[in-house]
Order: sequence, then structure tokens, then C-alpha cells
Amino acid sequence: MSLTELLHKIGGIDLDKGLTNCGSEEVLAESLKMFREDIQGKSEKIEKFAAEKDFRNYTILVHGLKGSSRLIGASELSEKARFLEECGDKADEKSIEELTPGLLKDYRAYEEYLAPMAEDELDDSFKEEITDEEFAEAITAIDEFISMYDYDSAGSVLDSLRNYRLDGDRKRFTSDLAGMIRSGDQVSARRLIKDYING
Repeated sequence: MSLTELLHKIGGIDLDKGLTNCGSEEVLAESLKMFREDIQGKSEKIEKFAAEKDFRNYTILVHGLKGSSRLIGASELSEKARFLEECGDKADEKSIEELTPGLLKDYRAYEEYLAPMAEDELDDSFKEEITDEEFAEAITAIDEFISMYDYDSAGSVLDSLRNYRLDGDRKRFTSDLAGMIRSGDQVSARRLIKDYING
């Protein structure tokens, strides 16, 4: 399936806006995949912070959701997140309690909307191949960041690998590693890297 065909299978977004915001089909495709992969973890955190009345962290997350939703062309979701960001800034407990469940329902619906973005759906032949040396350098950098509990930087390096065409083993490895980084599982992530390098 071509990238253009794949993007036209996506629901819940304004494709023209997404393309305008991202600048190309390739960048939009990567943004959609990352958006989908973040849904479970981030929705659980938003729910947790709302329940705990931790409005500071709640506001940080809905602010991020506002931006990432706007980027991919999910305008209605972005607008709901924008309003709840304002509520978080004002510690408007009543509005947050009433409106967060609806936001999360809409957010989680994107797991289904973006299901076509699963790795095996996409013909990534348009991507550049990565050399063995470049891949090894990236994995070493990720391991160093994880050792310092810097999961954001580790995730950024891992995300950069998605711009390249990866074979089946590397694709599975990076997918498994991404899940461990998102959950903050340092031990498993470093063990996976060690096994991969030594294997």
C-alpha cells in the first residue's frame, strides 16, 4: 500500500490540515504513528492527574495533547484539550471533573481511527536505509540516556530511527524498546539492548 493510499484510510483527522502542518506525507505518517503509540500511556496519566487534582501535571499533558492533535489535523480534539488546558490553569476542578471523561473517550477513539498506521500496513520503501554504524550509534546513545533515566532524550533518538527503513528484526526491536521506554522500565530496556548487541 502506498503512503498516499494509507493516509486516505485514516479517520478522525482533516488530512489537508495535517499535511499543511507537517509539511509532507512522510512527516505526517510518522506523527500519526507516534500519536497513536502515546494514547494509552498519556490518557492514563491525564486520568490519574485529574483524579488526584494534580492540576499542574494535568495542564502540562493536555497542553501537549492540544499541540499534537492540532499537528495531525485532529482539530476537535485539539480544541477540547485547549479548553481543558485553560481549566487546568485556573484549577477549575468542576469543569475538569465534568469534561475530562469526554476528552479521554475522544482521545482513545484515535487508537481505532489510526489503526491503519500499524507498522505492517505501511510500505516504507520511500524511506532511506540506515547503515549498521548509524543504527549502532543510535542504540548506544539510547542506552546511555536510559542509564541516566533520561527517557525523553532516549525516546527522541528512538523516534529519529523511524525516519529510516528498518528490516523486520530492527523494527521489532525498536517497537519493543519504545514500549519499555514509555513505561520507564530501565532494567528491561537495557537488557533488551544488551541482548540485541550481543546477539
